[in-house]
Amino acid sequence: MYSRTPVQKFGDGESAPSQVDTALRTLTTLIPCPPHQPNTICVARSAAACITAAIAITPEFNVLAVPFVAQLQEFVDGFQAAGRGGTSDATLIGLASAYPEWCCLAKLDTTSEQFVEVMQLLGLEICLALARKMTVRGSNFSLASRWIRDAVSGIKQHHTKDTQEVPKAIARLSKLTHSLAPCLNAGKDASEHVNLNILAMSAISASLSSLRAKERQAAGAHSALSLSDARIALDGLRQLSEKGDSDALAIQIAFCTGLPLHIASLIPFSSGQRPKGAMAWIDVQLGLIIVDLRPALPDIPAQGTERHIDSTFLLSRPLPLTAANQLVEAVSTNPGLKVVGDLLSGAKFGKSKLGLQGLHQSASVARLISAAGQIALQGCNRRDLAGIATLSFELLNKSDLHYITTKTDDIWNACSTLFSMVGLGGPVPMPSHLESQRVGSNLSPQMQWVAEVFEEATVALANSRAGRRYTVASVVNH
Repeated sequence: MYSRTPVQKFGDGESAPSQVDTALRTLTTLIPCPPHQPNTICVARSAAACITAAIAITPEFNVLAVPFVAQLQEFVDGFQAAGRGGTSDATLIGLASAYPEWCCLAKLDTTSEQFVEVMQLLGLEICLALARKMTVRGSNFSLASRWIRDAVSGIKQHHTKDTQEVPKAIARLSKLTHSLAPCLNAGKDASEHVNLNILAMSAISASLSSLRAKERQAAGAHSALSLSDARIALDGLRQLSEKGDSDALAIQIAFCTGLPLHIASLIPFSSGQRPKGAMAWIDVQLGLIIVDLRPALPDIPAQGTERHIDSTFLLSRPLPLTAANQLVEAVSTNPGLKVVGDLLSGAKFGKSKLGLQGLHQSASVARLISAAGQIALQGCNRRDLAGIATLSFELLNKSDLHYITTKTDDIWNACSTLFSMVGLGGPVPMPSHLESQRVGSNLSPQMQWVAEVFEEATVALANSRAGRRYTVASVVNH
């Protein structure tokens, strides 16, 4: 949906002209534009109106986007006062295919009530791009362009399927924004984790699709390495990392997270405290991979009663002891290591093939990471443990997560078995504060409650036992 083009930041101490220039640079980086920047005034005005409409339904963007709206408005006012900035649609001829986002905003009539939903949709896209510091690229702009075109052509909106698609897209992006609230509200230091959170939630949600369990398992089965190949790969990577190869260490860590390398590379390192707004992080001192599953599972009730098992959605899993010690040494030697991706060399970051001796040339990092769930399942023979230990939720039915409550020591044992099977060695010791912790739903009843229910049912059955002279018909009536 988005490219990796970085977006310029605002400077708090900039002068007014400088801030106006920065607003223009930010706008033209967020929204891909033609070299001659036609209809800039219209685009800036539309962008400000769309962002304002988005903030009205998702106030989480207040801190991030309100200053940008003010800068855009100052830019528009300055250009209009100087009599600059053409607004002719003729300047957009032939540009719609190459610059659809720019042309869409240039043609948007922000004063028309029929475009309120379109403005909300485009505003959400722009705000998310601003949060991710990336250029907006999305099918939602094409959807909005069709809506605008039909309205200009006089086609009634209720005659088009886009009528349903726009509200659906707004609901989807609003839900995503709400899940990012802790990150968006934590200030500029936390905004760097927005991209990590979005990608991690997307990966977990994809594994929790509405397909039937067998179909979801089969969908990825062909793309995973076999146990023997995974063992060869990880044993080779372990030997390389022992010799100081940081790329090999990063891939081992990514395997243990259960997330694709491009997502795992964004996970920050920490020492004890959770990085502000981050959905996942690695506690270097304890050798833990910690993932907050709550944003990815918003439909599961967050709070039970005193009769339910006390549980958390903060999933803690171990790193292999060898890899954890290597990571401690790497971070202590180089304090500049902030995220897993810092361990990857620039030359190897985009490489997908493992290129290790004893493996087929098609063996890739993605296939290695995909193998974790199935190997864990072979080891522990429990789908809930294997799924949670490797974030392979395709092994579970989504409805199961409303009731599954897993002991952390069981998760530790599942990870230990997995590490042993693939040659990574034993895990780091479990911290004492995790020994009694459970991960998952807060709706699992305590054993005492279950026993009371059965006891009440037994008493009720005894008190309503049918007599000896009952017929079949009278038993039914009874």
